[in-house]
Amino acid sequence: MEKFVNKSEKKGKAARRGLVMAMVVMIAMLFFALLPFCLSLGISPASKTIVMDKDQASEQQFVYYIINNEHKNARLKVYATGELAEWIRFDRDTIDISENEEIKEFKWRMKLPKLEYGKHEGKIVVEEMLQQIAVNGTNVYAKLKLVSKISVVVPYPEKYVDVSLDVYEKNGKLNVAANITNLGMEEINSLKLTYNIFSPTDEKPLKSIATEKKSLDVSHTIQFLNTIDVSDFKPGEYSIVASVDYDGYILEVGKDFAVGNAIIEIYDYTKYFVEGKINKFEIEAKSNWNKKIKNVYSKVLIHKDGKILDELRTSLYDFMPYEKQVMSTYWNVDVPKGSYSANISLIYMNKSTEKQGQIYVVGKEKFLLVKWLPAIVAFFVLLLVFVLILLKKSKRKTR
Repeated sequence: MEKFVNKSEKKGKAARRGLVMAMVVMIAMLFFALLPFCLSLGISPASKTIVMDKDQASEQQFVYYIINNEHKNARLKVYATGELAEWIRFDRDTIDISENEEIKEFKWRMKLPKLEYGKHEGKIVVEEMLQQIAVNGTNVYAKLKLVSKISVVVPYPEKYVDVSLDVYEKNGKLNVAANITNLGMEEINSLKLTYNIFSPTDEKPLKSIATEKKSLDVSHTIQFLNTIDVSDFKPGEYSIVASVDYDGYILEVGKDFAVGNAIIEIYDYTKYFVEGKINKFEIEAKSNWNKKIKNVYSKVLIHKDGKILDELRTSLYDFMPYEKQVMSTYWNVDVPKGSYSANISLIYMNKSTEKQGQIYVVGKEKFLLVKWLPAIVAFFVLLLVFVLILLKKSKRKTR
């Protein structure tokens, strides 16, 4: 048995080696077969660099040449790729070159908007679809691409910085990391960073802190690490703005962050319902969030002894910051008198708030008593207070 397995393994390894060798031979033959085609065409210029001002929107036209070294007939497709591609247009998309043409001219133009500082790149691509090539009985298709690189450089000014800002909140502490790089042509002698924290509803900052002044050499980066106490902030979304003052220039960068979690709490709900009637089911809820929460709805599952008897759902509600409101739906009560379990869910922002409680189906008389009992009690309490005040005044007069 071992001999049989060993022989099979040897045959498998030999077959795999043969397959790898065949692939290597095929690739080598394909390379040498395509080599004449690669040398037959060229593009000029091979690269181009354009320098422009940041506030300058420009449109320029260029003339490029395809070099037909071996005097062949070819149909070529021309297009652009990269960051600059959307602003490049050609006088034609397809170029036919004949064996009698040593050089073929084509034109393209580039209409650029105002670009940010730095280098922006793209490519002019001339592509030839080659005919199929037979290699060891296998038909192989190939494409020849000629590429010319385009670079547009917007030089940085004498004084210029780049700022990256990272923030995260944990246990009431806001951790802030600001990386500032001097991309300008000169050293920055005075660099100061100020943080301002804003809420969505306040124009004035809730908190401000400032760092000490630093200097920054050309092409160097400095990092500011700060911790800001936000334990007294209510749950919600806030924004921090880093204002960088460097030798009299100001650059501001902002970032949003959240304190706590958005929660809509269930405060109360309807507990008594009249048997055999359509009853209003109300849910009192309040948002703890400092921004509007949209498309909030509630689901209520009514069950008893493990059996779901009914499922209710409210319409959609929007909660303004810290708003309390009553959500409602209707329940057609077709169950007998008694107590039932209710699972109440508020669904919002891909999360939910859950509350479990008891509800009661009663007769009309008891329902009215339960409904008006708080008001009756409040009335008699007020009446008692009023009587006591009158008695106290009358005693003062008798004296």
